[in-house]
Amino acid sequence: MKRVVAAILGISLVVIGIFTIPSGESPLDEAKRAISTGDTTAGKQFLVEHLEADQHDHHSRLMLGTLLQETDPEGAMIHFKQIPIESREYVGAQKRIAQTLLVTGSDEEAIKVLKNLEQLVTDDFAVNLSLAEACFRMKRFDEAVIYANHSVRLKPERTQSYVLVAETLDELNRASEMIDVLNKAILLDDTVWEPHILLAYAASKSGNPELCERECRWCLEQRPDDSDARRMLAQSLRDQGHHQQALIEVRQAIQHAPADVRCRVLEADLLLYQRNSQGAYDTLKPLLGSNTHKVEFLTTLTRAAMMSGKRDEARNYQKMIDALARRSDDPSDLESGETPD
Repeated sequence: MKRVVAAILGISLVVIGIFTIPSGESPLDEAKRAISTGDTTAGKQFLVEHLEADQHDHHSRLMLGTLLQETDPEGAMIHFKQIPIESREYVGAQKRIAQTLLVTGSDEEAIKVLKNLEQLVTDDFAVNLSLAEACFRMKRFDEAVIYANHSVRLKPERTQSYVLVAETLDELNRASEMIDVLNKAILLDDTVWEPHILLAYAASKSGNPELCERECRWCLEQRPDDSDARRMLAQSLRDQGHHQQALIEVRQAIQHAPADVRCRVLEADLLLYQRNSQGAYDTLKPLLGSNTHKVEFLTTLTRAAMMSGKRDEARNYQKMIDALARRSDDPSDLESGETPD
């Protein structure tokens, strides 16, 4: 589950200062005039001139740094870091430092700045959400879930925060806890796609095929060609004992996503249930070359080979599975391809 952040800490220039056209002609007045008309290039030049004369105007330095952020992030950082802690602009500067670090992919450094901000401005939604996002990307999921939950408490009306909590719980292998979180998100706005598809996934992982089926059918009403929803619907039908219907659904998913190995594995599993071991083998064997790292794929292929009389092949595939398990402290961490895109 990939996350995108950084804009959350952005504060527009309108928030930094209200730009009115002044009557004077000082460099600062000229900067404000230029910025108010959209001429940021001239605005930056006048701000530089002004700061040469008044190095302690932290408000103007914050303004200049913000103007530089997009085109010259390193230059922006120089100005933000010159704003001292005793200044009332310090928190704003630190937020922009964190934003710049997040945008440039420096998550570890951003986390340090954000944790410092957390001490300075308690219960700040943007800071907590950004910490959750950054920790998530750094795979520090135990920390991420704490900040994500706190961001929900601070702004409970924001649906996407619940989605982040659910995704983090998934990374912690706490799928059953995702269900309550996602139901709350759906109560806020039942038209948003992500909570429904994630709820289907969480229900499948938690052994609740009826809930999974319900959510998948909702998703397919919105997006009939979505292969993830169609595949999970097939899984839920299989788990409820409707194997033929499940086979129909997974083959429809394959039409929309022929390269999705998860669909092929499920199709093979359903063929094995029908005792069509040769069909299951023929489904998976051509895909072996690019899937030698996937335990679920190899396990199903091993069963298909064994049941279709190819015992030597089956033993070789089992050796591959054993080798993968030896390289992992926890075989469940090996890639199985179950998570929806």
